Amino acid sequence: MPIIESTPADIEYEKLVLFQYSQKKFEDAQNLYDSLKSKGEKGIEFASVPIREPNTVVQIAFNGVLVTDGIKVSEQFGNHQVGFSFSDPSDHEAIVGLYDVFKYPSLDDWEEKSFIKNDTIWFKLKVDKNAYTFANNKKLNARKPGESNMVAGESISIIATPRAYFNFETKSYGISFTVNRFTVN
Repeated sequence: MPIIESTPADIEYEKLVLFQYSQKKFEDAQNLYDSLKSKGEKGIEFASVPIREPNTVVQIAFNGVLVTDGIKVSEQFGNHQVGFSFSDPSDHEAIVGLYDVFKYPSLDDWEEKSFIKNDTIWFKLKVDKNAYTFANNKKLNARKPGESNMVAGESISIIATPRAYFNFETKSYGISFTVNRFTVN
């Protein structure tokens, strides 16, 4: 399947869809929940759906600066994460266009969760078997995230794939990103 790699300002948001779910099949969040339940999905309190063009994977190029000193590990959840801020204000304004994918489901009584908090995007860094699951140029060690030797203000690029998520328990939805490549410039 072809891959498009674009900056947020260059994405054609009107072409993006919730992959695997056409407008007819996915008319609202309850329809998604019922579909997952009928397939016998486990843990259906939470669903994550790729955001892409109908026949093309979309990867977003985030170019900006690190706003955290190194990699932070959440005490509550154990997640590894970094804070990011765009260098180009037009990318910051454009990225919220991702929420246009929620135009099909009826989410009137659901809470929208923003992935931007205080002008910072927090990227969760996936760890599998004590190693990060993305390519990087810093030889980052998931066992020693505090030794990443990265400081706030450093120029970074992150290539990530957007996903829509639905939390059926709390009736909330939002967007998350799967980091594919992390580069300190």
